[in-house]
Formats: sequence, C-alpha cells, structure tokens
Amino acid sequence: MTPRLRSLRKITPRQLREELLPNILRSLGLVWRASPMLFIVSTLLLLVQSVLPLGILYASKLILDGVASALQTGTAAATPPALILLASLVGGLVFLQVVASSIHSWLQSHQSAMVQENIMEKLHHKSVEIDFAYYENPEFFDTLHRAQHQAIYRPSQLVGRLQNIIQQSLTLAGLVGLLFLFHWSIPLLLLLTLLPAFLLRLHFADVLFEWRQKSSNLERKSYHYHWLLTDKAWAKEVRALGIGRFLRRRYLAIQRRLRVEQFRINGRQTRGTLMAQLLATAVAYGFYLVLIGKTLAGAITLGSLVMYFQAFQQALNALRNLFTGIGDIYEDARFVSQLYDFFNLTPAMPRIRPVQPLPSPVRRGLSVEGLAFRYPGSERWALREVSFSAAPGERIALAGANGSGKSTLMKLICRLYDPAEGRILLDGVDIRDFELAGWWRNLAVMFQDFEEYNLSARENIWLGDIRLPLHSPAVEQAAQRSGAAGVIEGLPKGYETMLGKWFDEGEELSRGEWQRIAVARAFLRDAPIMIFDEPTSALDARNEFEMLNAWMERARGRVALLISHRVSTLQSADRIIMFSEGRIAETGTHDQLWSAGGSYAELFNQPIPGRE
Repeated sequence: MTPRLRSLRKITPRQLREELLPNILRSLGLVWRASPMLFIVSTLLLLVQSVLPLGILYASKLILDGVASALQTGTAAATPPALILLASLVGGLVFLQVVASSIHSWLQSHQSAMVQENIMEKLHHKSVEIDFAYYENPEFFDTLHRAQHQAIYRPSQLVGRLQNIIQQSLTLAGLVGLLFLFHWSIPLLLLLTLLPAFLLRLHFADVLFEWRQKSSNLERKSYHYHWLLTDKAWAKEVRALGIGRFLRRRYLAIQRRLRVEQFRINGRQTRGTLMAQLLATAVAYGFYLVLIGKTLAGAITLGSLVMYFQAFQQALNALRNLFTGIGDIYEDARFVSQLYDFFNLTPAMPRIRPVQPLPSPVRRGLSVEGLAFRYPGSERWALREVSFSAAPGERIALAGANGSGKSTLMKLICRLYDPAEGRILLDGVDIRDFELAGWWRNLAVMFQDFEEYNLSARENIWLGDIRLPLHSPAVEQAAQRSGAAGVIEGLPKGYETMLGKWFDEGEELSRGEWQRIAVARAFLRDAPIMIFDEPTSALDARNEFEMLNAWMERARGRVALLISHRVSTLQSADRIIMFSEGRIAETGTHDQLWSAGGSYAELFNQPIPGRE
C-alpha cells in the first residue's frame, strides 16, 4: 500500500483560516508542555515591559514642564526636590525595563531550546513508528526535510511573537489613548499609514511559504551533494574516481539557484517595504510640524510637545512591530503545518485486525501461502504465487539471482510491508493478527546492509536485545558464538572500545569484522524465528565455516531462514528454495538441485570468464 502524503497544493482562504488558528493553538500547547513555569514568567515579564514606556513618558513630561516652569520663574538655580525624585523615577523605570527585557530574552532562549528538544523527540518517535514503506517514497523525504529544517523552530518562535504582540498591543493601547487626547484622528492616521506595510508582509509570507514548499526537493539535493563531499562512507570512492570537482559543481549550481530565487523574493519585498516606510516617515514628519506649531502658539506646553512627539514615535514603532508580528505569526503558523504534515502520517499497513497472542513455543512453524507483492509505484511483481513452509529446527536457505525476490520475502516476513495477495502464518495464525511490536520481538534478523553503529563494541551487540542489561553475560556469549569475541578482545579497551571513526578514540573494523559484530547482535536475541541475509559474504573460508556451524547450532528448535549467494553456505541448509523472477523455481537439498541441472545448477555452474 502506498503511503499517503500531503501534496503541494494551493490553500484556499477558508482552509487557511481553519489551519492558522489550530496551528497557533498547537504551538501554544507545545510551548506550555515544555515548561509551564517558564511560559508564565516570560509572559508576566512582557506585561511589565508593556506598561513601563507610559510611565517613562509621563514622568519625562512632568520633568520638562517643571524645568520650563523653573526657568520662567527664575528658580532654576535651586533644583526642586520633586524634579530630582521624578528623574530618579525615570532612571529606575528605564533600569527595570532593561532588566526585564534581559531576563525575558534569556528565558525565551531557554524555552525555545526545550520546545525544539521536545519536537525533535516527537519527530524521532514518528520516524520510528511509521511504516518502512514511507522510506521508499521520495515525497516522504521532502515532508521530513520541511519538518526538520523549515518548521522545527517555528512553534517557539510563534509563541514568542505572540507574547510580543500582547506586549505591543498593551503599550499601543496606552499610547493611542494618550494621542487621542491630542486629536481623535491621530490613531486613525497611524493605522492608515502602516496598513500597506502590513498587507505587504502577509503577501510575502505566502510567497515565501510557497517557495520553500517547492524548493524543499532542491534543498534536499543540495544536502545530498554536501553529504557525498563530506561523509566518510563516500570519501574513498570520491577520491579514487576523481569526482570531487563534479560534485562541487553540482552543489554550487543548486545553491546558486536557491540564492537567486531568494534574492529575487527579498528584492521585491524590500522595494515594497521601502515605499511603505517612506509613507510612514512623511506622515510622522507632518505630525511633528503640527506639534511644533501648537507649541509655538501656546496651545500645549514644552513637556506636552516632547510627550506627544515621543508617544507618536513609539506608537508608530509599536504599531509597526504589531503588524510585523502578526505577519510573522501568519508565516510561522503556515510553516507549523509542515510539522503536522509529518506528525499526522499514518501507517500504510492496516492494523485493525484483532490481536492474537504470539505462540510460545512455536510448534508448527512458518507457512507462506500464495504470496504476491509489488512495491509502491511499480507495475512489476516482486513476488508471485510463493508458497512454502518452514518447521522449527529446519534450516532453510533462500537462493536465486539478484532481484529474484529473496530479500523482498524477508521484508514481508519482517512485516516491513504487507503482501498484496496471500498470507504468512505462524502456527496457523496470520502474522497480521499479531501486535506489530510483539511480532518484531520474535524475530532475530540480520540484514545484508546491516548498520555499523558508532558505539562501543558491547553496545553494538547489546542493541540486538535492549531488554537485557547492558553488561549481561549474554552479550559476550553472543560474541563468542559469532566469532566477534576474538576481534573485540584485541581492541584497546575490549568491549568498551568505541567502534568507528566518528568520535575520539574510535577503532575502525574491516567489513568482515563488522559482519561478525552484526551476527552477534542477531544471535543475542532469543527469538523463535531467525532470518539472516548474507551473513558470510565478507568472511574468508575459515571464518565462514565457523560462522555456519554457529548458525546451525543457534537454529536448533527455531524457524531458520538463510539468504546466500555462496554455494558453500547453501550446502549447510536442510532445504534450499530457489527463486527466479519472483517465483519459486525449485526446492530441494544442494545435491538434489545440483544433479537436477535446473536454475540452481545453472546459476552456480557458470564458466569462468576467459576460459573455455
């Protein structure tokens, strides 16, 4: 089943309204859950900051009027105590404003880090929870990229801006009330002056969002080329093939495309913002001239002139910040939807069947009946009409050319996918009727493309069953069975040695040594079903022999499946199932299939090139 992903689309005004408010509420919820106390304290600090400018303005007016009065009456030589008190009050209010702003900024940065940490935890949880099928859909990686690179910081940013809007609104309300005393038209003039800039901000919030949506695939390509140029996994081949210059050119070409488009959008926004700013400046200049005229005519005092002058300027800034903040919130709220595009991904595989208890012990084994499967987006059947059974204690090998269906069958048994047709049974029960996490716990799996974890040697094996204590004797026993113990004991710190070169003091292993670690990881899990894909591909003949003996011993009483291209490995199996073009071509022991001269013998009896 193909995973459902939200496609890039134009959003209608109604959808936008229905999306913005929920995203704002979601962001508030994320910030509140991160730390309720931080949220409350930071909000209170903003409320304090909102009323301080009014107090500073009014106290400054009283000081100027007092100074003017003293100059007129000839008493300026002796500073009135009231003026000293007012000046001290202004200084104290300014100091309090600076302290409150500093503490709020510190709290907000801490709050933002906590929110992003929680969001990243949710993102990691969802990444592990969703079906493996998503990881084979390119659209999924665009969705993931947008979530972790374009949206992860938006909720805390949105809430911070929302708090700032509350502060600006309270400050603005006081300033507007003050300006209303001068003339009722002044607040209206302020609104009309800054409205064009506000509408412009909303427009470019949409433009930026749509561009970031469309460019996410291109950004991902840029990250990919960066990864090829800097990651150790590619370092040898990049140098040996001499392709570093080619990759750099590709990376720079993408960066230039992104930069040019970003520059174009920013240029359009800057031109529009400049025109809006010029309009606001012209209006402010006109108001200042009116104030000067009123003062010279004796209609207002010098203190009132300064107070109204500063009030208008601060109101202009507050309203500009308010409109900018609303525009920023609008933009952030749209980007928050990208987080929930990812968080709302649902399993592609149906999980509505009643959950059955897992059999313990397994008695009849595994049965595959009429299995058929094709990958999402493909018309070619990867498996077709596949049926066989595997009893506990029976060691079965799966053989066939590359692409014949062996690894696909392994994925279906592991329930990384569900079949399009047919079913897989364990003791007569469809494996889709088992709880998924419980089913995975009953599998001991080693994939051909196993991972090399940059952890200690002990941890690398322990990952096979983290229900066990880290220092459980079973970890070292698994290493002994796989032949990894000899490798580990030769390391500087034994089982505590860091593996890989990503971190300090790490030790690199050969592919064959890593393979024995991976086998040990699978051996550690005491599961009734064992599935190993090419466990000896990187081993020499001697180590292969030892590994196969260990595998056969571990397979006792278990359903054991082994995928291999090596005849020497296949010979250890009780039965070989030969795949060809997604179907079972023939079944038997090595000797039976070899003597039959069918597809098995044909695959492994190829002439050596250059010899007749």
